[in-house]
Amino acid sequence: MSRDFASLTPQETLLAAITIEERNGRLYRNYAEMFEELSDPDSQQVAQAFREMAEEEDRHGAQLRASYLERYEKQLCLLTPSEIADAIEFPRLEDGDIYSIGRMRVGTISRVNALRVALAAEEHARRFYQRLAESASDPPMARLYAELAQFETGHIVFLDQKLRGSSHLTNAG
Repeated sequence: MSRDFASLTPQETLLAAITIEERNGRLYRNYAEMFEELSDPDSQQVAQAFREMAEEEDRHGAQLRASYLERYEKQLCLLTPSEIADAIEFPRLEDGDIYSIGRMRVGTISRVNALRVALAAEEHARRFYQRLAESASDPPMARLYAELAQFETGHIVFLDQKLRGSSHLTNAG
């Protein structure tokens, strides 16, 4: 059963954030692998962008894990992934979002769409954490939420730069 993210304790919030960062890192690595299987240079650029996002998510997950161990080293936390499954949107790519109708050709717009899917998920997460930071009554939690929002802002800037750099893809044949 999914819980309202704002109802989580500080410990659960930090654990949820770690889970989200690690999950997104895995997703971005999977997306990178999908594009790496394609041999064209544009797909390789998209794959590299997803690899970089995966590495960034991993770094943030490690930072959060270190913070968690510092604060809650020996305290048990029973939060399950299903309790936070719907708390924050994560990037979801369907085959149709990536591949064109043709069996042997990947659509150029689909590459841009893949980056847009990731950007939308990161923007959603930033707004979500920002709202929590603004409404938190516990100052340490407000700082944590603000830090998480900053993480997501960095992801947004990165993806926006990649999208602007790949704008030639929408004009390609």
